[in-house]
Amino acid sequence: MRIRRIFDAKNQTLVYLSYSTKIANGSFKHSISSVPLWGSQAYKPEGYLVKK
Repeated sequence: MRIRRIFDAKNQTLVYLSYSTKIANGSFKHSISSVPLWGSQAYKPEGYLVKK
């Protein structure tokens, strides 16, 4: 099984894609999920400066 994390900057969202590299029960298995970051402290826009 492989997992890929993709950052969608336009929508400020992480996309996780998991997929199998071997055929199971006649087909490959896959799944996708997303985690929105907008409005959270996890997302810092480009050019964001932290005040000290």
